[in-house]
Amino acid sequence: AQRNNNHKVLRRLNTEILGHQRNVREFLQANRQLIPEISSEEKHKIFKLLRDYAREAGAELLSHELSRGYRREQACTNDLATAIKELSLFVPFLQSQDLAISVSVKARVLKMAALYDLPLTMRVLDEEIFNLLHASAPSSDAEAQRCLEELIGKVKEELSSNVAEAGAESACLGGQTPASCTPAGQTPMGFGFPAAQ
Repeated sequence: AQRNNNHKVLRRLNTEILGHQRNVREFLQANRQLIPEISSEEKHKIFKLLRDYAREAGAELLSHELSRGYRREQACTNDLATAIKELSLFVPFLQSQDLAISVSVKARVLKMAALYDLPLTMRVLDEEIFNLLHASAPSSDAEAQRCLEELIGKVKEELSSNVAEAGAESACLGGQTPASCTPAGQTPMGFGFPAAQ
């Protein structure tokens, strides 16, 4: 009984924090002059971390395929889909319930990178992970490609929605992200993200 009560309390707190985060994002979007500037050095550090984490994730997937005696006709089995969902980099984006603050440092770095520069973030993921997944699935295997596209699309959709809250993306020209649209490359900070070291 106590465990159930604790679970209910945690779910309520998580919902309250999510609501608070949404309110803060909306406030910052309406008052962008309050958003601190980011330096090119800070951006470089966060993207170096992201690329390292993405390469590590790609290596994990490759190791997974080799360890199970990979067969091309089974490129997107439930086994591989599970491996993708269990990557610590993607867990918060592929789980059924939103968490206010992810326990995965790698996922928090990914979220921060998306806030800094969404197109660059997508390119890093494509180069280090998604292209590897597409290469592992034969182009003639429509089901395998569909499975991969569904998982990849979910990650990209979640990242984009985090950045484009309340239509921020539509206020920018040329597909720019909020980071590039705000003065001096400003971007929202906080929300449980680690500061670049």
